[in-house]
Amino acid sequence: MIEGLLPVLPALLRHHRVVVASVADPALHRLEDRRDTLGEVYGAAAAAVVIQQRQRAGEILTALGVDVVDADAEALPPALADHYLTLKARGLL
Repeated sequence: MIEGLLPVLPALLRHHRVVVASVADPALHRLEDRRDTLGEVYGAAAAAVVIQQRQRAGEILTALGVDVVDADAEALPPALADHYLTLKARGLL
């Protein structure tokens, strides 16, 4: 997921505030909760792996100094606007 970004992050972070916007898929959590059939068990396992990878990617980026805004498609635009306003109010832009 983030492998392409990692090599360029040090150079970007030296000169810029880096914010990664990540669109969460609510269907993943629905898949993760369904386990009535064998197919659903496999789907739940796959969804759990993707959710864990997304969380880990966010943790890695945050540890490197990147701001990560992760929300579903409907909530992402206002979350990004709020993040921008918070950064601006704190004098970080």
